[in-house]
Amino acid sequence: MKPVPTKQPVKKQKPNGSVASGAGSLVKKPHHGLGKTRPPMPGAGRPPVPIDWKTVAECCRIQCTIPEIAGLIGVNKDTLYERCPIDNGQDFPSFYAEKSEGGKCSLRRSQWKVATQTENPALLIWAGKQYLGQSEKVDHGGKVDLNLIGEFKIELVKP
Repeated sequence: MKPVPTKQPVKKQKPNGSVASGAGSLVKKPHHGLGKTRPPMPGAGRPPVPIDWKTVAECCRIQCTIPEIAGLIGVNKDTLYERCPIDNGQDFPSFYAEKSEGGKCSLRRSQWKVATQTENPALLIWAGKQYLGQSEKVDHGGKVDLNLIGEFKIELVKP
């Protein structure tokens, strides 16, 4: 007796070049890594890069840019955004803003010290504008003396 051939699913080629086989494979399933985030599996993947958050905070204090900070500690800037909530309990923009305020205060203190102790005219003018509302206003008293320009003659020439 001859063996009866069983009906095998027909493989059809789709317009995009992939091959569909069987009734359940007509719908292409997305790859698990596209658009989905899964919690990391313990022990899977590369171990996280250690980040020295004291160095990051000091860089924020001296107003380093985020790419500069990332380059200094040897990570991608996205890593700072991803790891900051895990390691510090706050998002990176909040961390950066908090740490950079101390640097601004320190800079202001140094400027104030130099301006007042050395009587640096440029810094004294700057401080007066910032804190005392001073400005460089030129007042002509509403009069303009056109005679300062000198005498000149205007001739109209017809073509």
